[in-house]
Amino acid sequence: MASSSINIGVGTDELTCTVCLDLLTEPVALACGHSFCHLCVEKYWETGKVGEFSCPNCREVFLQKPKLKKNVMLARLVEQVKMRQRELGSRVDAQESGIHCDSCKREAVKLCVPCQILCCEKHVKPHQQKRHKLVEPGKDVGELRCSEHKNAIQLYCIDDGKLMCPMCMDGQHEDHEVVAVEIAYTELKSILTAESLKVSKSRQHVQLQLDQLQQELKDTQHVGKGTKDRLEAKRRVLYQYVDEAVDILKSQVQTMEKRKIFLLEKQIEKVQQKMAYFTEPESSLQTALQELGVFSFLGGIRDVMKRIEFVSGFQSMKVTPSKVLDWSQEVNDLDLLMNENKTFVERRTERPTEHPEMDEFEWNSYRSLYVRCPSLDPNSANRWIKISEQLKRATRASPKFQYSQSAYDNRNDYCVLSSESFSSGRHYWEVYVGSIRHCRIGICLNSMEEKGAGGEFGLGGNPKSWCISKDCDGYSARHNNRRTSLSLSGKPKWFGFFLDCEEGELRCFADSQIGRHMYEIQKYRSDWRLLHMFKGNFRKPVKPALVIQDSGFVQFWS
Repeated sequence: MASSSINIGVGTDELTCTVCLDLLTEPVALACGHSFCHLCVEKYWETGKVGEFSCPNCREVFLQKPKLKKNVMLARLVEQVKMRQRELGSRVDAQESGIHCDSCKREAVKLCVPCQILCCEKHVKPHQQKRHKLVEPGKDVGELRCSEHKNAIQLYCIDDGKLMCPMCMDGQHEDHEVVAVEIAYTELKSILTAESLKVSKSRQHVQLQLDQLQQELKDTQHVGKGTKDRLEAKRRVLYQYVDEAVDILKSQVQTMEKRKIFLLEKQIEKVQQKMAYFTEPESSLQTALQELGVFSFLGGIRDVMKRIEFVSGFQSMKVTPSKVLDWSQEVNDLDLLMNENKTFVERRTERPTEHPEMDEFEWNSYRSLYVRCPSLDPNSANRWIKISEQLKRATRASPKFQYSQSAYDNRNDYCVLSSESFSSGRHYWEVYVGSIRHCRIGICLNSMEEKGAGGEFGLGGNPKSWCISKDCDGYSARHNNRRTSLSLSGKPKWFGFFLDCEEGELRCFADSQIGRHMYEIQKYRSDWRLLHMFKGNFRKPVKPALVIQDSGFVQFWS
């Protein structure tokens, strides 16, 4: 403690108990000359060895327990110091400005908490050397003192994480690990600094991932926009080609049409000219036959006969009927172009998207953000399928496990559905197939439950279901009775499914490590491969589904 007269001619260090580090209370003096609080020295002896009495300060051992008597002079001095401290506390609390040193009346710069005195720059140095707690003048020091004993806080309980004074050691902290406040501060600050570095490093790692994702997002948007712009330009070019092709065909049809019309008109004109020669002879002939008398008829018959002889010698024009112009070839050419475009669109729509490798961060994102562990619905199970109590594992077993409430007791598709259904959002789940030889895992529409997931050619054999099929060492993607063979190395035991209802995608993954135990999945997150991607309308409720066609079990995993 700092030494100060406090206007009473003695330093507060001489009036401080070295056990509780506070002003003496009912002071007593031992034969060695050291003084302590009566209660402090009694508790000190109680916690020591039985029958051993020593000075807490110099450790001098007394053969018998000393008789403790109150030191009246020290008690009087302590009372004067306390009165002075109360006056100081009142002055500090009420003071508005101009705080002065208690020793020399200069401007105070610090308040010593243990000694409860104000110090200027000169008189604060001894307190600094003794490492007393120093605060700004006028500061409320209540929080720096023990709430129970009102002593200065000098210790820290590591077990409880609490600040304490020396008197607190005899209570609930008696057997706890206690260190000085300065030591605790240094050690914990060092630990916190190390943790801060770890947090900073983790934050930098996450920031790097964020920067990479944001850059990838920008790159994807840039590439996507560029690709769409190029496709739009190609569409304009394609429209131009189609327009030009149609214009050329129309021009050719028009030219051919004009030529044939010209020839037909010429032929019609010639025939019409010959028709004109028949008008007068035919009229004369009709007149002779119907109107002339005997003498007139005989008188003009020679002239009529000459006219008839003239026109009867005309030979009719040989007109070969030409075929109607045939433009079927031109139409067929356009049909071929249209069919080629239709085939291209269908191929791009139905073509499965396959990626041999998948980014580890992508898989981790699916698993951390959207992971689920569906529960199996016993009421949807085939009677040869046994469901575990946790509703996660389905086993093909015998004898038949018939569920009393099952609506599918007579089904023979060896299928079981999840109790959960999805129609919005994103969902990811994993399935362990182990060494089972024949199974199908995927999803089906809720409406398919009426006939069972195995109805209509089984799971994947109709428009209402999508699945990955395992048949011995062969794997395939199945939907609407269409089968797409999948190339897989080894015999994967793990399959993952990522369902994006809004995008209408079901992505199917497989673990490339073939010999992995079912509990080792967490250790290898970079060995997953994207097998296949289904496109469909998944805004209608769909359920995860399992079909077990061989002895063994299939299990949902989280």
